Amino acid sequence: MQDEKFLTEAYRNMVRIRSVEEKVDELLMRGEIGGTAHLCIGQEACAVAIGFSLRKEDVLFGHHRSHGHILMKGADLKLLMAELFAKKDGLCQGKGGSIHLADVKNNFMGSSGIVGGQFPIATGAAYALKYKGEQTIIAAQVFGDGATSEGSFHEALNLAALFELPILYICENNQYAMSRKWQEISKLESVAERVLGYGIPYTIANGNIFEEAYEAVFKAAEFVRSERKPYFVELQTYRVKGHSRSDPVRTYRTLEEETIWKQFCPIKQLGGLLLENGALTEEDIGTIESEARSWIEEAVEFARGCEELPVSAAALDNLYEEETGI
Repeated sequence: MQDEKFLTEAYRNMVRIRSVEEKVDELLMRGEIGGTAHLCIGQEACAVAIGFSLRKEDVLFGHHRSHGHILMKGADLKLLMAELFAKKDGLCQGKGGSIHLADVKNNFMGSSGIVGGQFPIATGAAYALKYKGEQTIIAAQVFGDGATSEGSFHEALNLAALFELPILYICENNQYAMSRKWQEISKLESVAERVLGYGIPYTIANGNIFEEAYEAVFKAAEFVRSERKPYFVELQTYRVKGHSRSDPVRTYRTLEEETIWKQFCPIKQLGGLLLENGALTEEDIGTIESEARSWIEEAVEFARGCEELPVSAAALDNLYEEETGI
């Protein structure tokens, strides 16, 4: 078991991510943020486990549900919120929005709205690390269970295994590929079994129990780091909200199912453990929650005050190293 200080910091980060996602949901519903967003409410332990397991120099590739991942990689929340508001000061100058986030200075190399679109890119980054003779840095990619049905997944993993590339593949199995359960699209019991055909070792862990998720991801990352070979981790978790803001979630899952899964909320479970062993008090938890709300509210006010992106900016930054002019 990890020490209480470590677990408390994990809990603090999980509460922070939950607060961000709940605020983003609110802003979407009020129309302050345009477009859509895919929230990771219920999956916070996965993001924190990944963040705590990777080193600053490791490169991480996300997917369309990566607010938590980019924050755990060190992104400034104010700049993230400015990006969601499509403001000039955003991480991607307001052009990426929720789905196409990047923070290269912190080695979060980008997320994508194309399901499975990051497999070739992340695997290519791992190839580059090997080509350069890098011995400590690894590449990591996080994705959902639905992405493993894309051809890019199988092509990338086959090459990673064949070339022995230093990459960690992390599947956040939140039970649904949009509106389809895993059991409806595969005869396999677990997503991880798909990698058997490529000779890649794997681990399956409970993504709603932070300690278990962290142990799985950390050990896998260290395997990749030392052996310079690929590894696959499946974190079994649950998406509390819909796939995105317009998802009619009641058409494919029941309130009873949601109620059952909410009992296994990762924040509730870790918070309960810390209360039980005396590491935190109810007052401490209240303080952590209050600080998280203040943190996100400060970032939202910053974003609201940022400069709007001019329409002319749409024609800029289309080519590598092109001057932005704004």
